[in-house]
Amino acid sequence: MGAWGGYSPFTTTADEAQAMPSFPLKSLEPDAKSGASKAVVVGDVALAHTEQVFTDATDGAACFQSLLKQIDERLALVGAMSADAVRFHFYVADDAIVAEIEQALAAHYSNGYRPAATFVTGQLAEPGARAGADCVAAVRSNPRDSRSLSRPGVGVLPPGGRLYISGDAKPAESSSGSTALRSATSATLKSLENTLRFAGLSRADVVHVKSFVTPIGEVDSARTAIVEFFGDQPPAMSFVEWHSKSLPIEIELIAAIPADRVGEGKARVEYLTPPGMTASPVFSRAARVSKGPLIYTSGIYGDSASDTPGRIRSILGEVRRLVALGGGSMTQLVKATYYVSDDASSVELGKIRPEFYRPDSPPTASKAATTGVGRQGHQIVVDMIAATEQT
Repeated sequence: MGAWGGYSPFTTTADEAQAMPSFPLKSLEPDAKSGASKAVVVGDVALAHTEQVFTDATDGAACFQSLLKQIDERLALVGAMSADAVRFHFYVADDAIVAEIEQALAAHYSNGYRPAATFVTGQLAEPGARAGADCVAAVRSNPRDSRSLSRPGVGVLPPGGRLYISGDAKPAESSSGSTALRSATSATLKSLENTLRFAGLSRADVVHVKSFVTPIGEVDSARTAIVEFFGDQPPAMSFVEWHSKSLPIEIELIAAIPADRVGEGKARVEYLTPPGMTASPVFSRAARVSKGPLIYTSGIYGDSASDTPGRIRSILGEVRRLVALGGGSMTQLVKATYYVSDDASSVELGKIRPEFYRPDSPPTASKAATTGVGRQGHQIVVDMIAATEQT
């Protein structure tokens, strides 16, 4: 199959999926206008994570169809499909296209179930692209080994243990420009590998790599360094434009924990601080999930009528409400992503998070300064992954 090295796709169709037994995906407060649910609860099943795909289609509907086709091609390789999408991340060059993509999303998911979705605006990692996307989708088979099922362009988290590592950023060890970005990418990956080792894992267990890059026009340097680090079959990758004033790249990882390393009696979520790193009251360096369902929220914008502190409190309050609605709590947050497009939102977010997070159990996180957050008039959007109380 060309880019996927000749692997044959699984052949389950969307119609066949509808005829299958009930599947553990639950929409929380689906919205017919946006096409997305405010959150999705997914059972303890395998999760496929696609690489980022792009399109230069001229309108939002055509962009969505092009992106969905590419995502389905990748998901098919591991027995998954976009009908079972848990969450999409959409990357757009202009906020103006978001409403059209939402309309297409709403038309496509019109039979009750709707996935979660987050939008972010900025220059894309593919020259000339108008939109990009990646997707997390449930897999109807029951793999126990991520290494045997993952394929180029899509990584699979088996049921059970998962490790989420916060965004890490290290300075370049040499030179400037694209060489500096490549050097910083390599240095950051080495640091992340130390965290993997502390958790008893290796680079071979990683299923998805997300990088926040500046300048995005030199993203190929980062991509090259990632491929060199991981070898013949690198994990699925996504790249986001990052307005950083100092470091050229921040990288976060998701890794599978083999079943024989999860251990009995483990807490649903353990928060880890590797040696040489300091614990923070507002984010954890890594979160290890032992088992059970997960909650994925859509991007949350908060009260548009409030000032910046009020808007952030309304966002984190909505996180708390949705996580509780899905059967979780604020002590089982796993992964937060904060996209901010102004300094005030970034500063206030740092001040307000302690009001909502317990200092011993904050989520892992990446905070990225971006051009926009997918909605005009807003300067911050937040999405969250959380564990549930049930097993």
